Amino acid sequence: MTLSRIAAIAAGLGVTLTLNSAQAAFVLTLDDLSTGGIDVTVTDDGAGDSYPGLGTMTFLGPVGSFNVNVTTGVSKPQLTGGVMDLNSINISGGAGGTLVIGLTDTGFTGSFPAYTANYGGTTTGTVDFDFWHDPNDAQFGGGTILPAAPISVGPGAFSGSSTNPIAPGTPYSLSIFATINHGEGSQNTSFDAELRPVPIPPAVWLFGSGLLGLAGVARRRRA
Repeated sequence: MTLSRIAAIAAGLGVTLTLNSAQAAFVLTLDDLSTGGIDVTVTDDGAGDSYPGLGTMTFLGPVGSFNVNVTTGVSKPQLTGGVMDLNSINISGGAGGTLVIGLTDTGFTGSFPAYTANYGGTTTGTVDFDFWHDPNDAQFGGGTILPAAPISVGPGAFSGSSTNPIAPGTPYSLSIFATINHGEGSQNTSFDAELRPVPIPPAVWLFGSGLLGLAGVARRRRA
């Protein structure tokens, strides 16, 4: 998934996103690349959302040349602590095709030094994953978590994770993209992909508190 493709998705959603309410920043998109546009857009607390306003979205149905698709995105407030999750099951029909699934949410808060991207599943085709953290809090914003993205996996069972430092910024947005490639009909892919922050170790907080305490003592002595 290139930055230009992400920009195109964000631009295509611009009008739709302004029409929905508080949780509308949490968006799920499904795009069969052979159809020339985004096929499905689901917004939390918006049209097509099975669990309105709860930080969980599920889409069930065909998408372009993919006869079977069951996709769920989960974010805050259902998940806490800056975690976002995307899972999907897909079966292609006809000659196969390429399906891009995107999930994004804004307004995450908290100070974390790094994020971990976890992914796993199985496919008879291939899957590319992209994970994004944007300190500017934009929907489908850039600022990659995994500099070597996309991660390409398959065919067969796959799993992995990657932890990378992130740029400071709060609030911030998170995005996950999965690009599923099926070279023929009746191929199947299922996966789970998650973004999870790496907390600051307690020892660092204690060390910082100790430095503040020493600074206070030094000021009192000078006084």
